[in-house]
Amino acid sequence: MRKKFFSGLLLAAMSISGCSTMNSDNCPYLIANQKFEIGSSSDGYEFAGTRFTFHNGSKKDVKSFTVSFMLYDSDGNNPFIGSNNVVERIDEQVLSGMSKSILLSMDDYLSSVPSEPYQIDYMYVRKIIYSDGSEWTDPFGMYSAREVFE
Repeated sequence: MRKKFFSGLLLAAMSISGCSTMNSDNCPYLIANQKFEIGSSSDGYEFAGTRFTFHNGSKKDVKSFTVSFMLYDSDGNNPFIGSNNVVERIDEQVLSGMSKSILLSMDDYLSSVPSEPYQIDYMYVRKIIYSDGSEWTDPFGMYSAREVFE
């Protein structure tokens, strides 16, 4: 009986907190063209990097955002000794309705240079800070299924 009560209480708390993180009915961004690259790049990394396109679908200008994603090797395994979850804050202005190509260096995450590009999975934006100081958050990636646009 006590176990059921605490399980129900936990579920209710998760439901309430999940709703409070969704301060919008619509996802204010889109992510596309995710690509892990190896080799040196004159525009941002020495050994490996991740590129993607961020589209600001909101009516506000983005000041910065925090992106989260997982990396896997070609066999679907974690290629790192520790966590394969990458979380990076990107301080880039993206005007309302505009898209921006983003490049993240993965050099600090590597202990050796991969022989082939890693696979990117479950990429989503955890937090957006707008130029007016307001914020949008999705700490659990509830909107991550909406990743593709053309």
